[in-house]
Amino acid sequence: MVIGQVHGSEDELVRLYWENGEATPESSRVPKLRSPAKVLMTLRQGIEFGAADDEPVDILLAVLWPQDHQDGFLPALAKYCRLFRSNQVLQGLRNARSKTEAMMVL
Repeated sequence: MVIGQVHGSEDELVRLYWENGEATPESSRVPKLRSPAKVLMTLRQGIEFGAADDEPVDILLAVLWPQDHQDGFLPALAKYCRLFRSNQVLQGLRNARSKTEAMMVL
């Protein structure tokens, strides 16, 4: 079942599939992604994830990275990890009511 679509740069479309309890990007099936794409989702109600702080997860970030251009992935991942450690950023995303508001927080 397709659960979402992301427009990457150059207007390429990446679909997200839900299979066996996991979201799988189409790019893992068809390696045509030419540049990184991000999907940010906020949930009305958090889900238990077994996190170290025992808090339910209500903000999800998926980063899709091209197989042919793996350089830059780890620095980008580190950047997102630092960003999402900020309580101000997390609260701003939880309070955002539109894509524009969420982008302003980031």
